[in-house]
Amino acid sequence: MAGEKRKTARLDRTRRRAMSPAPETTALRPEQKRRKLAREAGLSNSIPWNDPKVGIVFLKRETCLGQDGIRFEREVIGSRLHEVLRRFGSNRLPANGRGLRPGLEADAHAAQVAAMASGGRASESQPQYQLRAATFENFVEFMLDKDHDEKKRLRAVKAALQAGDTDFRVTEPTDLDAFMQFLTLMTAKWDKRYSADAEYDSVSVQARGGGYSTAKNYVAAMKHIDKALTGKTNLGDERVTELLAELERKSPAVNHAQEFDIAQVVPRWCDSILEPSFEGRKNPFNTSILRIEMHTMFMTELATCARRSLFTKYCPRRDQVTIGPVDQWDIPKYYTIMLDRWKGNPNRKLKQTLLIPRNYINPKYCPVVAMTLWLKFLNDVAPDHKNGPLFPALRDDHNGFIIDEKGHMQIISERQHSSRWDRAAWYVGGGLEMSSTHARRRSVVKWGARCGCEAPDMREAGRWVPGSANFEEYWRDGVARRAEARASGEPDPIYNVWVWVPVVCDRHRV
Repeated sequence: MAGEKRKTARLDRTRRRAMSPAPETTALRPEQKRRKLAREAGLSNSIPWNDPKVGIVFLKRETCLGQDGIRFEREVIGSRLHEVLRRFGSNRLPANGRGLRPGLEADAHAAQVAAMASGGRASESQPQYQLRAATFENFVEFMLDKDHDEKKRLRAVKAALQAGDTDFRVTEPTDLDAFMQFLTLMTAKWDKRYSADAEYDSVSVQARGGGYSTAKNYVAAMKHIDKALTGKTNLGDERVTELLAELERKSPAVNHAQEFDIAQVVPRWCDSILEPSFEGRKNPFNTSILRIEMHTMFMTELATCARRSLFTKYCPRRDQVTIGPVDQWDIPKYYTIMLDRWKGNPNRKLKQTLLIPRNYINPKYCPVVAMTLWLKFLNDVAPDHKNGPLFPALRDDHNGFIIDEKGHMQIISERQHSSRWDRAAWYVGGGLEMSSTHARRRSVVKWGARCGCEAPDMREAGRWVPGSANFEEYWRDGVARRAEARASGEPDPIYNVWVWVPVVCDRHRV
């Protein structure tokens, strides 16, 4: 009997291996391909003017202590234009449908930030604008001659910031000539080289090899900043429009990160993530604590349709999770998790309580079992940190948590999370290796539609922005999949793995 079971298990593994191509044989997404080509050519992926040796570093990270005692990672981006907007106001920044008065000073900071954020889908777009603006500004500082008009403009901004001149206003938008030079360098092929300003010893700089999406994002960011500061922009010029059109024509079809099939991936994940190896691949996570944390985070992200930031930047505390009553097998029937911060709600104006029920189909595929084991593990390893983050950052040896000199635990950074996800996706395979962190959201929406749930329930559970075009697209995909299963006369395999049900039991404004 035992021999038959082992034989069946070997056949199952062989069948799964045949279904899942090795990671090295799968197609790379465009940005992955560009990085790979650069590495093979011996070129650096870093931008030369983001270099401490030159003194123009515009991006750094700080670890800060939040109001709730949890340490978190914050990006500090040194865009001069953003900083002058934040400190001193602008001439024509719209707020609540009215133009702000010239001379408005720092007390309008909140209104300015809100107006800037309206250019993106949510306030989290703000750092992306800052980063792109800072990249352009440092290109000007590093690459252009000291007599260039754009360099003079930005140095005047820098001088005003250093002097604390609250009467200073930016009156001229981005110089078109400087911006075209910037776009040329950022989108030219890797084998082209450009020389920096002699002030920096005529450093030779590689072109960056970006495509249409790269250029489009820089144009959008700088136009947005121009209009916020001066009410006008030079970047609607036909030279910019023609360059974007040419790049779009030449750009290869974008290979978007693919969603995955919950019915296939969840069994593979649960069979592999806690094991030392799977289908000939070594588990990239080297300790039990790291493997259990990864497993619980993945199952929780699926159950809550979570963005990456929900369990990194906005990670809830351990005391925000409550385990429900147990059933006849002494396993909890559900747990609740109270969320008070997420993208679009960073200031805790809303609260949401989710009730995650048992998956009685198979305890191995159950988020409640995973969370129960993780909380027990946390209580054993860190009993004195009841109000610490639910998913704390680990030390380099992955055998304990990072705790600062004041006894506070640190959350996982988004960069760490993305790196872990890439390694886990490669290891598990089965379609997961071609998925991004956002693809989980897409997959969960499709999953809910396959299970016959209502769109409003899924939209609320995932904290989707009302009217989101992405949500509607993903939901239609799931509805189509459900229709296909019905037409075939065969039950959808999802009903043998994990059925999504509505999870929101309370949501209110504080």
